[in-house]
Amino acid sequence: MASIAVTTAGSVHVVESIEQMTLPAAAALLAGNAVYIDANGAFDKCDADGAALIAVPYGVITRSVAAGEPVTAIRQGVMTGWTWSTTPYWTNVLVADTAGEITVTSSESNGGSADVYLGRVIPIWNHLIGGTPEKALLIDL
Repeated sequence: MASIAVTTAGSVHVVESIEQMTLPAAAALLAGNAVYIDANGAFDKCDADGAALIAVPYGVITRSVAAGEPVTAIRQGVMTGWTWSTTPYWTNVLVADTAGEITVTSSESNGGSADVYLGRVIPIWNHLIGGTPEKALLIDL
């Protein structure tokens, strides 16, 4: 399963936040990581590899942090900062098999994984005239 890379390491941008939460990080986290709330009430990396109970994702974090630092995760909203390349608009975005990463590639075919929905790729117009829209992540959990 190919993960979608953050364009500039440690940098994603919140365009719109409808629902968010700030908690301490259970481990070092990178901007754009998919996270869940662990048993200690902290954000930790979420994955869909099926090696253990698949955690229900809370959302996507907004900045890179060390373990113990507070970090905000967006549960519903719009974020930019990933390299979508030729990914079409309205493509489902999923939690990847690699902890914390996101993907647009289904992982159900490998037998041990499940597709864990995170959101969709959408167009946003962030300029006044002409051009093409930027691709953004609509997080809808």
